Amino acid sequence: MPDAVIKHEVDICSICGKNLRDQAAAEIERRQVSDIPDIKLSVIEHQSEVKVCACGYVNTSFPAGVDHYIQYGPNLKGMATYLQNYQLLPYQRTQVLLRDCFGIQLSTGTLYNCGKAAYDKLACFKDRLEELLTSREVVGFDETGIRVSGKRAWLHSYSTEKHAFYAVHEKTRTARDGRYCNITRFHRYCSA
Repeated sequence: MPDAVIKHEVDICSICGKNLRDQAAAEIERRQVSDIPDIKLSVIEHQSEVKVCACGYVNTSFPAGVDHYIQYGPNLKGMATYLQNYQLLPYQRTQVLLRDCFGIQLSTGTLYNCGKAAYDKLACFKDRLEELLTSREVVGFDETGIRVSGKRAWLHSYSTEKHAFYAVHEKTRTARDGRYCNITRFHRYCSA
């Protein structure tokens, strides 16, 4: 289903120039254009009354999550975290993309804090993922070299057909050594 329909009338013949305004259409031909809508940063200002109680307490009524004078909303923080952790964009490229698309400049510290907050919300995820991986008869292990802050590191993975766990370490063979995931029951199947 289209989001909008724009009707175009035929007023004159493109070949001979005859007036066709009063002629009924033989049929309606359809062509659809899919595009991304204009992207614009939305800024919502919250204003709260400030009332001082007789006890001396200063009261405001800001909603939960509106804690600072200027802050970033969950959609922007989620996009920044997605770009860095799923699309694997480094800080600088994430900053450029957000600036170019939304006209907003986020500091490296803000990007780090967005990722850290998301990580903290997933505290029990690693334990559950370990359960899912170690409950399988077959788990794949792999590693590949990557660069982190200009230094050689290793991206280790454990995966099944449905689940995957990734970890970065400065040494190779860490995935098979079980340093990031409780995989000791698989050691007998791992080759050195």
